[in-house]
Amino acid sequence: SFLFAMQTFLALIVLLTLSASDQGQEETCADSETNNDQPLGDKASKSIFHGEASDFDRDESPAPTEFRPVEKPQYVEDENHQFWVTFHNQCDEPITMFWLNAPSERFQGEIPPKSSIRLGTFVGHQFFYRLNSEMQGVPTNRRQNLDRLQITAMKRDVTEIYFKDPQQMKQEKLAFEQEKQRFKQTYFNETGRRWLSYYPRDAPKLHMFEADEVGQRHRVSSESGFYNCYPDTVEQTDECKESDTIEFEWVIQATSPKVMWLEPRFLSDFEIEHIMHIASQSLNRSTIGQGEDIQVSYSRTSKGTWLQRGVSEVVDNIFRRVADVTKIPESHLWPSYGCEQLQVLKYEVGEQFYPHPDYNTDKKGMRFLTFLMYLNDVEEGGETEFPKANLKVSPKKGHVAAFYSVLRDGNADPQSLHAGLPIIKGVKWAAPLWIWDPYFER
Repeated sequence: SFLFAMQTFLALIVLLTLSASDQGQEETCADSETNNDQPLGDKASKSIFHGEASDFDRDESPAPTEFRPVEKPQYVEDENHQFWVTFHNQCDEPITMFWLNAPSERFQGEIPPKSSIRLGTFVGHQFFYRLNSEMQGVPTNRRQNLDRLQITAMKRDVTEIYFKDPQQMKQEKLAFEQEKQRFKQTYFNETGRRWLSYYPRDAPKLHMFEADEVGQRHRVSSESGFYNCYPDTVEQTDECKESDTIEFEWVIQATSPKVMWLEPRFLSDFEIEHIMHIASQSLNRSTIGQGEDIQVSYSRTSKGTWLQRGVSEVVDNIFRRVADVTKIPESHLWPSYGCEQLQVLKYEVGEQFYPHPDYNTDKKGMRFLTFLMYLNDVEEGGETEFPKANLKVSPKKGHVAAFYSVLRDGNADPQSLHAGLPIIKGVKWAAPLWIWDPYFER
């Protein structure tokens, strides 16, 4: 009986162990699926999207639901690319340099007078200095209360930073403000327009189509053919992707602002379903702003999400086609370099986006061109309105409207004010892509 009792006891332990193991496996699988809910396109490995895309009208979901991501080329120097900057001390005394990683700050090194140091850094990182004489006698844990002098954010086209003494900075700031005011007054006298952009700012470096009169046409073409299915392997791409050159024409709809309509269709039915299928996995209430300033929008009542260019070969190919028809280098159209991620928006009945401009005026880099892809036909309402041009553009499946937010001289164009009118009947899906000049800045 003792042997029987021991066998029973051991069997019970085995059963409990197996049960705990099964539970652990279930929890691991659940965690694995949860971890798939990341920003789309950010994964380094193959992206897998589970479940049905149920938020749009279609006969069946695109198959397969497993997409191969496209890696960003190494030559694209976005905000994650390290570059080197030389910091010069033009003061007559030693200074100490810090990296501002708000709210904290980190010591980077001391720079003797009229000397320099060289550091590897990234776009957006901020540095400042303090005079050593002001820090003498101040405990280390209290130095953060001292003034941070000449806080400077890193930009990819600036590789030399000059730290100047406070008095010299005051004099140069005063001189700069006087120069800016003289420029603005002269600009207004010559053009009758107020200067709205960041100063100083050059004329756009990217291509702009002429818009001399309504109905004017510009022929463009693309070698990035339509996808009509998703290839199971890379070798089967030719079975799903058309090889024919696609011919398009831009038709000018308004001259101020410059609004264009692209003929014929820019997207195939499959490409539209592909975008909507991926986007439907992560739709949320639309927001406005960037970074720390992002907030829920009460002027835009839609739902939306963002797609990386490299989320799949199909989306990457669409970006290449955008480059062709806008005559902007394909290498420029990588998010965080020369454009933003592709935004996908869904508007229900009554939802809208109140009148607003797309441009920003606080940075040298500006939203230059809005490339607005319509993903479905709307039964009633949902037009894109340009009130200052007395123009309404009706959404049409697979087609594109585009408009410039910047004038040829680099100033922002206030005429580009626009709105997404309320949906009266049906639903509206749209995918805007914002292209920046000369490059993207947070």
